[in-house]
Amino acid sequence: MDVNTTCLSALSALELADSYIRTGRASRVLIISSEIASAALPWKTAPKVAALFGDGAGAWLIEGADQPGILGSSFASFPSAFEACQIPVGGTANTPHDDIDFFMQHAFFEMDGEALYRLVRSEFEGFLFAFLEQIDWSLDDVDFFVPHQASPVSLVHMARAFRVRRERYIDLTRSHGNQIAASLPIAFAEARTRGQISDGSRVLLLGTSAGVQFGAAALIA
Repeated sequence: MDVNTTCLSALSALELADSYIRTGRASRVLIISSEIASAALPWKTAPKVAALFGDGAGAWLIEGADQPGILGSSFASFPSAFEACQIPVGGTANTPHDDIDFFMQHAFFEMDGEALYRLVRSEFEGFLFAFLEQIDWSLDDVDFFVPHQASPVSLVHMARAFRVRRERYIDLTRSHGNQIAASLPIAFAEARTRGQISDGSRVLLLGTSAGVQFGAAALIA
């Protein structure tokens, strides 16, 4: 199954895997997220945007267990800002068969950072606290945060907005970049390797994606 929700693809796949296992349709689900962001980065027109991204691949193997695992997940879409993060051509609207020169000229990633920031600042807090209420957690109940590695600035804003100390979240933006769909599984695996997530830790996965969409999932490691 191809799950394509850009930066939240792995989280969307995690929700699907959880539903398949809970309903008995599968006993194990393998989630593989890989990205070659470098294929469409705007180095000539927006080098500061291009420099945020990196290529990568990560995977999760999900299986049923007696002990607590995934406690819940939530998503919300805000299509009013769909143009803030996009590759303008592709799909059926603008194919290379219609106008190859136009297609090639616009086949690069575009991002309006200010528009994205305004949306996240105005809407994400309400989204997150509604999800925490849904699973009966507070921010203090979270042992470790695994955010989508959007950019160094975005993680700083998250930490300040929710008063998350540096040792309670992982930041790979300077070493790995924004690896889009591979971002969350790689960040989770790296936090496990570093010992930041141990067995029994209450972990909150969260992030944003083009669309614009918000996503969050809570689990017991």
